[in-house]
Amino acid sequence: MPRAGHILNLLEDRGTIQHFSATATADVKIPTTGKALRILAFFYYCTADITTELRFKTSTKVIGGLPAKGAVGMNLVGRKPPQGSVDERVEIYLSAAGTVKGWICYEEV
Repeated sequence: MPRAGHILNLLEDRGTIQHFSATATADVKIPTTGKALRILAFFYYCTADITTELRFKTSTKVIGGLPAKGAVGMNLVGRKPPQGSVDERVEIYLSAAGTVKGWICYEEV
C-alpha cells in the first residue's frame, strides 16, 4: 500500500500549467499534432458581466463556465478529467467584450 506522502508527490507532479489572458474568444492551448488534451485543473476570472466558458473548441464541450462576472476553478486530479478529441484545441469563449485571465493544468495523451 502506498504511503500518503508518496501519493501526494504523484498528484503534485502531474500536468503542465498554461496561463492565458483574453479580451475575446481565443485559443488557450493547441495540442501537439496527433495528441489529445486532458484538463486536470483550471482557474479563471472575468470582471465583465458576460457568459464565459472554458471548453473544447470543435465539440464545444464545456470544461467550466460562468453565467456572469466572477471566478471559477476546479481541481480534477483523482477524478476522470475532461478530454478532448485528438488535435482538438481548448478555448476560452466570451459572449461579448470583456477580460478573462486564468490558467489550465493539462496533460497530452
